[in-house]
Amino acid sequence: MKPSFALSLSVDGICLLHRVAGGWRIVGDVGLDTTDLAAELTVLRKTAATLETGPLRCKLLLPNEQIKYLTIETPGLDPGARHAAAVLALEGATPYAVDDLVIDCCADGNSTHIAAVAKETLVEAESFARDHSFNPVSFAAVPGTHPYVGEPFFGQTSVSEAFLKPGETITPDKTSVRIIGPADLPVDPNPAPPPPVDTTSAPTGTQQEQAATTADLPQDIGANAASAGGTEPTTATPQTASQHVSAPLSEQETAPPPTIGFASRRGGANAQARRGSPGYARRARGFCHRGAYRGRTGTCCTCRTTTCS
Repeated sequence: MKPSFALSLSVDGICLLHRVAGGWRIVGDVGLDTTDLAAELTVLRKTAATLETGPLRCKLLLPNEQIKYLTIETPGLDPGARHAAAVLALEGATPYAVDDLVIDCCADGNSTHIAAVAKETLVEAESFARDHSFNPVSFAAVPGTHPYVGEPFFGQTSVSEAFLKPGETITPDKTSVRIIGPADLPVDPNPAPPPPVDTTSAPTGTQQEQAATTADLPQDIGANAASAGGTEPTTATPQTASQHVSAPLSEQETAPPPTIGFASRRGGANAQARRGSPGYARRARGFCHRGAYRGRTGTCCTCRTTTCS
């Protein structure tokens, strides 16, 4: 079988993809510096459940920063001989022993393209996906600009049998993942109603008309009314222009500035602390100044030290 979803892991974040005719569509993505990684990954899982009726099963797309790509010349060699030549080419090409690597290779005329990844990287990626209930069943990669034909395939996960039917196996894709756009998510048949509009604070049209009518009355109407009643009209004391002048701005009571009600998910004092959380999100940033991946020991793959930056 071929899984309907792919969980792409990178140094920038996690992206969930859905297989459709003609390629893959983005269900959603989450940055590693988000305020609540687990909660946002849960949203991704629930969104995926609206796209497929069966159980969620994912292939894991590993970041190219953790994969060693090589090309060697192998004219006239059969597949077995090509693989043996790839093993020899990887001797000393990484800080790992060849036995600690998972290797995939493909023929391209007289050339053989090689993709190799450390077994410990597969363990870390599988553990991350399993901990967040994405049910990983296989490992793959997207070669991008690397001259690899098709999709590098690094086998099934150690827990794949728990998510597959008896006797079912994973069939590798012949072509690498191609994203064609966002996923077509179903429309919620019962959307939440809009919040009620508060109309108590705003004056009604009748109140506004009454206020305007009162303002248009002649100034001596009160005096005429008083004369009609037998009392002496009272002459209003005119106010001078100085009495209408507002107090200086410095003496007026100013309202406090409005509080901004939105804070960036990627900011805040806790964001830096969250970046050190355990799991794949922390290890994915373990690279030295040359871009080489640090393994679980923290040793630089290129410099073979722990002090490079």
